[in-house]
Amino acid sequence: MNADLINIRKAVPTDAGAIADVHVASWRATYAGLVAQSYLDGLSVAERTAAWERRLGNDAQLHAIYLTSAVQRSGTGRKLVGAWAAVAVDRGLTAAVVQVLARNPSRGFYEHLGARHLEDIEVVIGGERYTEACYGWADLRALATLCKHGSIRPRT
Repeated sequence: MNADLINIRKAVPTDAGAIADVHVASWRATYAGLVAQSYLDGLSVAERTAAWERRLGNDAQLHAIYLTSAVQRSGTGRKLVGAWAAVAVDRGLTAAVVQVLARNPSRGFYEHLGARHLEDIEVVIGGERYTEACYGWADLRALATLCKHGSIRPRT
């Protein structure tokens, strides 16, 4: 899939069901073998739909990016982050953080976008403890520009 063919728009509460479908499918594919299978099996599209309805009605943060395997590595994630960063800059934000399970094989995505590793914390998911890596961007304007122009380079 070509990310240039993707149209990004602001999600609204009526998108919650579709987002929940992708959320559950993405977690089951990405976290198989990393998170307890019983937790993944128990993920509910209906429960995730309700949570996304609440988030989309009240929340202005980058909570998560979930992509199906069919569009991963297509530039779609970069495009989504760039659109989010541009909106955040327009709202007066200058920096941001993101948290990702430390064992997530896609955590390099954030590193590739120039995020710096800040710290590791422990989280509980389904009653089990996991390590989560916290990353941060000090300059959202630079992130938005890099994502828009596609000239992203890992920071050294």
